Amino acid sequence: AGGIDCWAEFTDCCACTAAAAAAAATAAASAGIGVQLGGVSPLGGRLVEAPLVESPAECAGIRRGDRVLEIDGIPSESLTLDETTTLLRGPAGSSVALSVAPQGPAQQTPRQLLLERRPLPQPAIKEAQLPLPDGRVVQYVRLHYFSHEATAGLAQVVASAESEGQH
Repeated sequence: AGGIDCWAEFTDCCACTAAAAAAAATAAASAGIGVQLGGVSPLGGRLVEAPLVESPAECAGIRRGDRVLEIDGIPSESLTLDETTTLLRGPAGSSVALSVAPQGPAQQTPRQLLLERRPLPQPAIKEAQLPLPDGRVVQYVRLHYFSHEATAGLAQVVASAESEGQH
């Protein structure tokens, strides 16, 4: 468990602290639907890189590889990534309309979604114990981002698993 502390040097810097403060201020001022968009797809729209865990986007069934064709009626490929972020964010409780095409052939019918923006506290880690058929348990840990919270959370998960005899 001692090796976990080596990440502290990477998460304890001025840039990380400033970025965390900026992110906290942005989150306090607005909310979103919890989707990370990427580049423009050759089939049209912007590719979904990932929905955030338990976000409105994930709950609506938006998946990696889907294409966001329109945001509030505006074709997403005509927008920069910063502009798409601005349109997806807004006051908590407000709504944003999306046209989303599923991953796959271009001829699939897009879904029209109306999602409510909400604050998106994304935990640094998500963990679960997964039982195996032979009775052993695997400790699953998903690291969302590096931070002091992630370092402490990962150290706690590893220590807990070790104390329970998991390796």
